[in-house]
Amino acid sequence: MKRYRATARDAPILIEDLEGLDAIRNDLEAHYTLANDIDASATLDPNYNDGKGWNPIGSESHSFSGTFDGDGHTISRFFINRISTNHISLFGFTSDMAEIKNIGLVDVDVSGNSGVGGLVGINDGKVNTAHFVGPVLATGANVGGQIGVNNGTVENSYWNNETSGQLTSAGGEGRNTSDMNDKSRSWAGISISYGG
Repeated sequence: MKRYRATARDAPILIEDLEGLDAIRNDLEAHYTLANDIDASATLDPNYNDGKGWNPIGSESHSFSGTFDGDGHTISRFFINRISTNHISLFGFTSDMAEIKNIGLVDVDVSGNSGVGGLVGINDGKVNTAHFVGPVLATGANVGGQIGVNNGTVENSYWNNETSGQLTSAGGEGRNTSDMNDKSRSWAGISISYGG
């Protein structure tokens, strides 16, 4: 993982692996860019966070307020099983200063209580050019295929409304598996490859 202090958007911290992705929570105001695709299947290990899988980035008291640029890459096979916990997703909370863009989440499995989404649980910031493929389950309210609760903006972003089991989302547009597998389309400007 290459890491240096990101004081400006043109000097981001480069994220190369799951360890680097997890380290975002240590500096929620910095700027980040994915350097490559990330396989997060380690989160499926029963010993990873006591079987609860990924711990969302950003909380109600300490939301993510930096920038996260996927640079057209994907994060695949990350797992969250926190059915009694609120605000569950890759990012739990984002502030009105946050921006998440150019990212694909593929073969992801997310379970939480309330405020649950594929990409962001509670979004106060900006999401642009993103897609999500995988199941999303909530035992409580405010669940969406891509965003649980949206107080910000979501543009050019899509989720698979068949694999997610969610026909609605607080942000983004739902598409079926056939549409999202159509290679003639450019969903969210990112090349997606899953399910064959």
